[in-house]
Amino acid sequence: MTMPADVVRIVAERFGLEPGDPITVGRDRVVELGTALKDAGFTYLVYVACAHYPATETEPDRTVAEYRLRRLPFGEVAFRVWVPTVESTPSLVPVFAGCDWQERE
Repeated sequence: MTMPADVVRIVAERFGLEPGDPITVGRDRVVELGTALKDAGFTYLVYVACAHYPATETEPDRTVAEYRLRRLPFGEVAFRVWVPTVESTPSLVPVFAGCDWQERE
């Protein structure tokens, strides 16, 4: 999937992140990124998905939360945040009300 040019600018210039599919963002900026993408027209929350990754020799026990947004009639972007399993990440419910049920599950 090709990332829209305006998203590349937001991700690279405003957040200093590497554009990718998905974009990886820190917990401290996940709400800010979600808000910036919504302001750019990505108003439809497609899903929130989480997966647990047990500890390995090189990585700690952690969970990833991935969000996928869509800008109608076209355009899609995904971003994820890694969270140590015993900790939490800020909620995107204030930005996307549809996250409410999905983040709790």
